[in-house]
Amino acid sequence: MMRKHALGLFLAAMSIAATSYADNCCNTSCNKCCEEKCCSTKCYDSCCKSGCCETECDNSCEGCACEASSKTYFFVRPLYQSVRPELISGFRNERALARQDGKGGALDFVLFGGNTTHGRRLASYFMPDCKTTLAVGNPSTAFTPDLSSHNFGLDSNYSGTICFSMREASVGLGLHYKQRFAWTDDETRGWWFSLSSPIQRVSNKVTMYENSNSADLAATSTITSMCAAFNQPAWNYGRIAANTNMNKTGLADIELKLGYEWLMCDSCHFASYFGALLPTGNKPCGRYLFEPIVGHGKYWGAMWGAEGGFQIWEQEEHDRTISVEYAVHSQYLFKNTQRRSFDLKNNPWSRYLLAYANYEDAVNNVTTPGINLFTRDVKVTPRFSHNLTAAAVFTSGGFQGEAGTNVFCRQSECVKLACPWATGVNAPALIGESASHINPLQIISGNELAQCSEVDGSIQTNYEKYAIQACDLDLGSATHPAILSYMIHGALGYRWDNREYPIHINGGASYEFAGKNINTILNRWTIWGKIGFSF
Repeated sequence: MMRKHALGLFLAAMSIAATSYADNCCNTSCNKCCEEKCCSTKCYDSCCKSGCCETECDNSCEGCACEASSKTYFFVRPLYQSVRPELISGFRNERALARQDGKGGALDFVLFGGNTTHGRRLASYFMPDCKTTLAVGNPSTAFTPDLSSHNFGLDSNYSGTICFSMREASVGLGLHYKQRFAWTDDETRGWWFSLSSPIQRVSNKVTMYENSNSADLAATSTITSMCAAFNQPAWNYGRIAANTNMNKTGLADIELKLGYEWLMCDSCHFASYFGALLPTGNKPCGRYLFEPIVGHGKYWGAMWGAEGGFQIWEQEEHDRTISVEYAVHSQYLFKNTQRRSFDLKNNPWSRYLLAYANYEDAVNNVTTPGINLFTRDVKVTPRFSHNLTAAAVFTSGGFQGEAGTNVFCRQSECVKLACPWATGVNAPALIGESASHINPLQIISGNELAQCSEVDGSIQTNYEKYAIQACDLDLGSATHPAILSYMIHGALGYRWDNREYPIHINGGASYEFAGKNINTILNRWTIWGKIGFSF
């Protein structure tokens, strides 16, 4: 009776959580975003540290080129999803058959957690030109900084160096339910369905160090550090919450599957399935760089796949076997609307340039932080991803151990503006060298080579000519590129199948990685422990 009540409560909670998909994070209106609904009004404290990041490599060395840079959104592959080892190790379809003359069901409870490694490599994904150490100051004939202090509202006498490292930590409690039905009398084939989802807490952190002359600046300076600059009230988006944990807790996406076991016997089994991904997490809102996301980003998805295994060795007298288990999973995520920031083409971090919102603001010298203009609602289509796990499983009586590998690949996202870009006198324009000019070639370093008189245009006569057009936008900077990652895992467990209600336990660890200079995936370790029963 207690078991039925517990299951009912869980399914009810799942149903309630699933309805939350209707709450859009970002308003799809062309004219406004409900900030109170889109993003929490909570502002994270930012506290700079003095000193330098640990040197992983010199920004200028040839071997430190990275795959992607100046990106604004990072897709984090969610934990506890289909065919990941923390979901399936020790809990495959045979657990629903473990109890003789039972109901054909099985439950698995999993406590899991993980953390990332290679923090500077991750930071290079967001930074201009793959750098994680940036010089900030006022451009001069003797000094060309990576970032011009003028664009960040700093005193013209400011000079300093900032460096970054990033990490994500995650912990969660997952539940996986399997139920077979309509099986043949000999129990060699039949239908099954499964339901799985975790409650998860994601914590992202941007570590930022700053060495500067801020103590020597005039007392009238309103912004005296890059930490303060990245969190100034005028910025609605793209902020950097330095050295503080940005946390998000919620029910991650629900995976619902319907499958058919084509063959189930002692030496082999094979099944296929199709299903749906029900979004219950949160969307990116763009308010902070590297914001925490629970789930895939609130996309609906369709999934299909197959799983099976076969025995390759048996020692019958000691009840020992070695088998190979595999699972293949494919998924398609459908388009939704999100709020993301983007750069201009061939102009890294141009989203942080000062700009005029339109011609009227230009003639009145009313400036706007570029990040407010270059953050918009966009239509995002993640498209296909594919996942393969294979493992060798050793069984001896109730003991079971496995070691395996996983390969994951995902298409690059397709991003398009949700609303048309303004044209003519209504379009934004980058500020030129003086208040009466605009400059379409302005760059974040303030390099004076981009401010030549042939390019600087008078606001009165050249605004429409030099205003930013839709074709100038680099929407690719708002996308996560195609990825290919690898994982190795190991797990140990034990099963008590002679009980009235068979029980199993399992624990393991995995590590996900890619090539040395690949910064488009998280290098991450994950550990888990699980317990469950069949009924």
